[in-house]
Amino acid sequence: MSWQPWTFTDPFIAYTPIRAEEMNPNLNSISASFNYVANELNKFRPRMPSNFNGNIEIQDSTYISTLLGVDENGNMALIDQSAFKAAGDKDFTIKKSSDQQFTISGDNHADWFMLNYEAVNDENIVVVVGPAITNVDGVDAAAPATTIIFTQDSATPLIFVPLEGVTIKSPGFLKAYGQNSTVTLIAVDQYTWVLGGDVLPAEAIV
Repeated sequence: MSWQPWTFTDPFIAYTPIRAEEMNPNLNSISASFNYVANELNKFRPRMPSNFNGNIEIQDSTYISTLLGVDENGNMALIDQSAFKAAGDKDFTIKKSSDQQFTISGDNHADWFMLNYEAVNDENIVVVVGPAITNVDGVDAAAPATTIIFTQDSATPLIFVPLEGVTIKSPGFLKAYGQNSTVTLIAVDQYTWVLGGDVLPAEAIV
């Protein structure tokens, strides 16, 4: 709803002159000024959807060659135009996570997870591997060739656990070699994945 200033309420009636005639031109000027300011604000202030509950105040920063948008925290932000274009040209999307456990599927194609959960006790970062299924226009479809990358960005061991009916083929354990290791999951078909990269070998390599 646009801002509508200078609203007359009872018992005042719009455009009713007051006894001091000299005041009427002044009030008209004030009214016109308020309406001008309101029109300017209504024209340039972005209209956010009713479910937006982020912060609309943008922090002071360089605004040249930027786009007005909503950041990953749900707040209004200035986004560097070059960075935005470069991100759109990339095949993979970097996702930083401090979760101890999460599930992946065919919907995670081209995600690169940087996993930095810090274990309090003897814990693992657990990636639960579901079928390679993705949702297309509300319909589930098999997604062979789904490719997902994982980097163990902390000292907490990274392991993979398949759901029932899902097979993960690996040259070693279903586990990354250690901190800074990078492994890849590629779907051969709906229920079969291949784990490659810095996998912890089943036997010591001499």
